[in-house]
Amino acid sequence: MNWFIKLLAKHGTPGSTANWACSQYLKFKKDYPNLEDVEFLEQVVKGRYKVLPDKEVEDYVLERLDGVQSLTNLVTLILVAENKRKPTMADLGYLATVEYTVQEVIDKRGLASVRF
Repeated sequence: MNWFIKLLAKHGTPGSTANWACSQYLKFKKDYPNLEDVEFLEQVVKGRYKVLPDKEVEDYVLERLDGVQSLTNLVTLILVAENKRKPTMADLGYLATVEYTVQEVIDKRGLASVRF
């Protein structure tokens, strides 16, 4: 795995987005322990795009939440949506590195077992 890409992913947007998703999960589960997973995902996405307004990206992510099965999936979906272009075959290696790094961040936060 390319160490430079991994370093960028960990300390750049992928890593910070993964940390944000973990923080949101912990906050919502503490404040609203009975919140259904679907409601949690919707609230997190809507909250993100109140702070970073982008209706097109918000709609894209909300429409695809039914395919989200983990925090890693959520972060990857958000990163792809915010990139605003469809990934190509050439992007697959980079995306795999990013997803691996996102999973590492989530693991370190103790949330690897979170499933929706």
